[in-house]
Amino acid sequence: MNCNSIFNIALAALSFVGLQSCNSMEEVAVQSIAVSPEEKTVPVGESVQLSVVFTPENATNQRVVWTTDDEAVATVDENGVVTAVAMGETMISALASGFRAQCRVTVPDNTVYVESVSLDETALTMEIGDRRTLVATVTPSDATDPSVEWSSDNTAVATVSGTGEITAVAGGTANITATAVLAKGTVSASCAVTVVASEYNVLFETFGGTEIQMAVVERDGKLTRPQDPTRMIDVPEGLYEGQMDPNDETRLYAFGGWYTDAELQNEYDFDTPVNSSFTLYAKWEGETPQPMDISSAEGTNIVTQAIDWLNGDQTGEYTLVLADDVEIVHSDPVPDFNNAGVTLTFVGKGQERTILSSSAGNMFVIRHGTFILGENVTFTGSALGSFYCFDVQNDSHLIMQDGAKVANCSGAGQGLIRTQSGDATFTMKGGEICDNTLTVASSGSQQSAPVCVNWGKFIMEGGSIHDNTVSSSHATPRVSGGVYINNWNSMTKTGGEIRDNTASSETGAGSVGQQILYYANPATWKVDNNLEAGDSLTTNEVGTNPLWVQL
Repeated sequence: MNCNSIFNIALAALSFVGLQSCNSMEEVAVQSIAVSPEEKTVPVGESVQLSVVFTPENATNQRVVWTTDDEAVATVDENGVVTAVAMGETMISALASGFRAQCRVTVPDNTVYVESVSLDETALTMEIGDRRTLVATVTPSDATDPSVEWSSDNTAVATVSGTGEITAVAGGTANITATAVLAKGTVSASCAVTVVASEYNVLFETFGGTEIQMAVVERDGKLTRPQDPTRMIDVPEGLYEGQMDPNDETRLYAFGGWYTDAELQNEYDFDTPVNSSFTLYAKWEGETPQPMDISSAEGTNIVTQAIDWLNGDQTGEYTLVLADDVEIVHSDPVPDFNNAGVTLTFVGKGQERTILSSSAGNMFVIRHGTFILGENVTFTGSALGSFYCFDVQNDSHLIMQDGAKVANCSGAGQGLIRTQSGDATFTMKGGEICDNTLTVASSGSQQSAPVCVNWGKFIMEGGSIHDNTVSSSHATPRVSGGVYINNWNSMTKTGGEIRDNTASSETGAGSVGQQILYYANPATWKVDNNLEAGDSLTTNEVGTNPLWVQL
């Protein structure tokens, strides 16, 4: 064996020993970790160093990731330095080799709250237009936020700015208050301000009575008692026995004097010197009428309910007072009035009240009894079909008074008001039948007009039938823009006006009268010109009164 061979063998052996020595240096695994300290209190703005204790101490991988549960309370950097942000509590976590350890960090409240507020003045007397500035002092003096908010409980008397400057506005009293912005609970102080004036204003609250103008009284003078106000008696919506006019200005509550409070507990003494502005409240005495109890009746609204109740064993006169609009929809039963012993008057309270029908059918059927359309009530409908607003049958009567309307109706139909019996009557003492549009299709009746006297009588003593439009596509129509009277029935006009109505036939056939059409078989008569209140007219004068023109 030569020297080179020996050297090579030795070198190989040395390499083997070295390799074995390197493989013997194994990694030391982490068995657990802990954060030191486990709890720490850190004031706002301060920092603390946290550390991690590894088990075993010679663990090979000692890399740590730090996190915080709530950065709004405390933050932590990559080296474990925790910084307190705001009052509260959070957990700081250390993550290493799949292990977690935590430190509970508490950030205490180091806010210094205001405990009390005082003002340099607790009472002031000022003239109107004066300005004064109040100074607020808070304790403790090292409060975190020593600012205050200013307010006035009566800005009509005195206002205050954000810096405590008071401005006297009008005579009276006001409390100016300074309230601490940063305090546990409400911490405040007030200054009572009295503003004196050469004169004061006195207001009068009449609760719906006649208005009393504001009184101006010199300081320390006496208020002159104003004229007593009046107030109409309130009539609630509902059905009343007898005649009830909710708009009667002669039905008044009794005036019971002036009081200093809205609860009407302290009556005002007019001998008291006036040294502030104030309001006096009127007291009213008297009972408010109550409508009849008709809750047992059927009906989805006050109108259908009242008619159902009156169709019972009732007799005499009744008034239905409406305080709101009423809609009779398709699902409602048709108001079918059927009591010869009853007279029913409709009245709207305070203002126009509308009764609207939105269904294809008669709006009202009057089989027996008397219907009176009174003040502030308007009847209107759409899509009426071949029906009427009022179908007056048998020995029933319909009366229209001032303030009532049948207006703005539309749809195909024979008319708006139809008398359908020789004993049925429609008497127009006042009111309006106006601005209605009727279109009679070929499948409808031959005759149509806002007032259609099929059988019975029409008596016109006042009111107005105007600006209505009627058209027909029927082959042989008899239509009128105002009134139609069928053979052997009658019309008597002693007052009122029938004007500016139009009628037409799309087929160019049949009989058309602009204001009135009278079918007196076999002849037909009409009135096309407007009729004023002074134009008297009856069907008995056909052929003798020049207002009638034969077709």
